[in-house]
Amino acid sequence: MFSCYSFVACKHLRDSLTVYYNQTKDSLLNSIGNQLSVVMPFIEKASMFEKKNDFEGLLELSTEIVRSKKNNNIKLDDLLFAEALYRSALAFYLIDSSDYKNISEFGEEAMKVTGKAHVLCGELLVRAGLINQRNRLKALELATQLADRYPDNPALRALRGEVFYSLNDPKGAIREYKLAIDLKSSDSVVYIAKSRIENETKQYASSILTCDAGLKLFPCNNNLFYNKILSEEQLGLYYMCGNDFDSALSCGLNGDKKDTIVEHGKSYYEKGLFYFDNKNLDSAITYFDRSYKLSRNLSALFFRGYTNMKANKNSQALADLNNLITRDSAFKDAFYMRGLINATGGDHKSAISDFETQIKLTPSYWKSYAMCGASLQELGRFKEAAKMYVNASQIKYTDTIVVKAICAFYLANEYEQAINQSAIYINQIKTKYGPIYKYKGMSEYKITAFKAAREDLATALNTLFEDYETNLFMAKNAVALGDAEQSVRYAEKANRICNDCPEALVWWGICIIAHQQPLLTDSGIKKLKVQWLLILNLKQHQILRGLHMDNLSAEMICMFFVRR
Repeated sequence: MFSCYSFVACKHLRDSLTVYYNQTKDSLLNSIGNQLSVVMPFIEKASMFEKKNDFEGLLELSTEIVRSKKNNNIKLDDLLFAEALYRSALAFYLIDSSDYKNISEFGEEAMKVTGKAHVLCGELLVRAGLINQRNRLKALELATQLADRYPDNPALRALRGEVFYSLNDPKGAIREYKLAIDLKSSDSVVYIAKSRIENETKQYASSILTCDAGLKLFPCNNNLFYNKILSEEQLGLYYMCGNDFDSALSCGLNGDKKDTIVEHGKSYYEKGLFYFDNKNLDSAITYFDRSYKLSRNLSALFFRGYTNMKANKNSQALADLNNLITRDSAFKDAFYMRGLINATGGDHKSAISDFETQIKLTPSYWKSYAMCGASLQELGRFKEAAKMYVNASQIKYTDTIVVKAICAFYLANEYEQAINQSAIYINQIKTKYGPIYKYKGMSEYKITAFKAAREDLATALNTLFEDYETNLFMAKNAVALGDAEQSVRYAEKANRICNDCPEALVWWGICIIAHQQPLLTDSGIKKLKVQWLLILNLKQHQILRGLHMDNLSAEMICMFFVRR
């Protein structure tokens, strides 16, 4: 039966025998050569029909020869007759695989004509029998006969395994597939089928071993990678899953199998989000970890880093963000999140670089400007920080960001800018937010606009009545305006709010002196004297020098109390 070879192989065989046949008188070779010369033209025609998927043409070609033989119209070689019967059965199968009546009629007759035909016809009959539940036992019987007759044929063992599987006998199927593998099967389907059944029967470790054995022979077989990944997932081997998924993708994995792995990863990711939203950080990290390792879900990697940061695991968080940026340098919010982690760790230079990159990627994200401003401020770059805060407030106004902008201008000694920005927000936004008036008033004091400062600081005190700086600057401003009595009240309050702040104590003394002698009772003088001596003994005037007062003024205040 020459159908067990490819047409090209048959042609090469015929050509070789023809050459040899012309040089020898060996009777066996003569016989084979004669048979080939009869059968090969038919095989060639039949192969052409199959190549064109013209199964109706194949059926007509084959059945015409069969009819001629049966009607005794021609004398036909048995080998050619068997071949025509087989091709007829094959044509019926290709046209309608459920047409078991015609398939079995022609196939069984072909097997009777010549023993050489029984393997291919047998396989065809077994496969046809598998289509219909009623014929599966017959298929098993025929598959068993074939396997028993040719016990060393791995294809027949695999075929028998397929029948066992169709009969819901996975144990028998695995046994037959194992025999096929032991017989050195070169068919990847054998490994795929065995590993699939082992996976279905929860024999995950065995399935992985089968896949590994198959991948040694077929290193880029996506079906084997797919089965292996599913088994590894069941065993919690998510890191191995991810590596195999990478390998499968590099080998062209796509379609439903790829989608299945991605969906599994998405399911873990969504569970991670659920736990994240419910502040169960450990569980969230677990599921984000599974999602990323299994399917390379970059969103899961991002949230694993985010959750690690929230759990104060900054080194792990930074590693996740570095990995994410390496894989996708344009991933939304990746640089912002890494900037937060760097800022938290005190690496403000790196944080600024990350925030600036995030701003380039998403110019409309106001938080990047705000956090960049915070890191700039930490490095003493107040003017740059102020501009970042202003940019943030222009995208999304919040009182907090506005105050940070004004404060940064104040710290940068850009007092006019601080006043102008405050005025813009007060006039346009109609805000009554106390801290805005506070920094506006402090800036006005710095440029000696004392009346405006008094008004704005007073407004600030409506909500910041226990704020140290506001009360202290009210005291300073009152001295500048000659309102000594009021200055003493605010200075005393500032000293009470922060009783270990030297500047408050100094200005309390200044305000008392400004208010003249009548306010200095003996008990008040004694108390101030003790506190001033303590400062002098501890710091040797260094604290006072840090207050930006000239030494003479400080010493005069000190000596005033010492003399009393």
